[in-house]
Amino acid sequence: MALVPLFLANTQNNLRRNRIFRDRLNPLDAYDDHELLYRYRMSRQTLMRVIDMVRDDIVYETQRSHALTPEQQTFAAIRYYATGSFQTVVGDIMGISQPSISRIVQRVSSALCRHAGQYIRFSTTPRFQQAVKEGFVNEFTFPNAQNESGVKAYLENHADCGYLLGDQAYPLKPYLLTPVRNPQSDGELAYNRLHQRTRQHVEDTFGRWKCRWLMLYKFGGAITIELKNAVKAIIETGVLHNICEEDGVPMPEDDIPPMVRNDNGDDVNVNDHDDNAGMTVRARLIRERFE
Repeated sequence: MALVPLFLANTQNNLRRNRIFRDRLNPLDAYDDHELLYRYRMSRQTLMRVIDMVRDDIVYETQRSHALTPEQQTFAAIRYYATGSFQTVVGDIMGISQPSISRIVQRVSSALCRHAGQYIRFSTTPRFQQAVKEGFVNEFTFPNAQNESGVKAYLENHADCGYLLGDQAYPLKPYLLTPVRNPQSDGELAYNRLHQRTRQHVEDTFGRWKCRWLMLYKFGGAITIELKNAVKAIIETGVLHNICEEDGVPMPEDDIPPMVRNDNGDDVNVNDHDDNAGMTVRARLIRERFE
């Protein structure tokens, strides 16, 4: 009878020795495609593409046996941006210390920011501006529209380039058109409807960007890194988001509250600093195009 327990114990030891433990620092081995998309917001192929992009910039020259590989560094940084969790939490999940996570985030962010010019472009050349204008006209029929404050300074000095569209949190300027508060005429109502529809296209883009990278999402709280590094992190997530869009990576299925839309042009934070020149430009546009 004593042989039976001994045999069972030896069998269990053999099973324990033969068990395969997946490397938690390599999610490509640890997760299937669905789990990878949920946790890292990217497909397997896109993750490898990003790793190849930053490899030369983040590889450690040291020959130490415990130096993290470019793959491990990229996985850790993307996991941080994908979750918006504290660095300690991400480090605990991946078996990396918080100080190491902090350094990794800085290294990977800097590496990806070097590619920002390739994936994030502003319409500052005449040819690019014309393409943007034609795109908005063809899609929404709104004339000469460009939507983003990133070209504000440029348009201030090039008034003939087109219009920025902003909600009522922005001041009305000759180059920055906002909705009409308390519209009265049919032309003003038509202008507001088309203004909102055109602006919503870009707001939806920002919504997808924030929902893909939860570090940016307002329900996730404040960004948990220093301001100087947060700027790089925001640029990096823009690069990563555009790469995902280029590769056709689907949006992860998260339980994220839907973004609240206001289709009436009545925004909560109203800016009352409209100037006369802006009012003149908007009135002329409404008269010529919407009445």
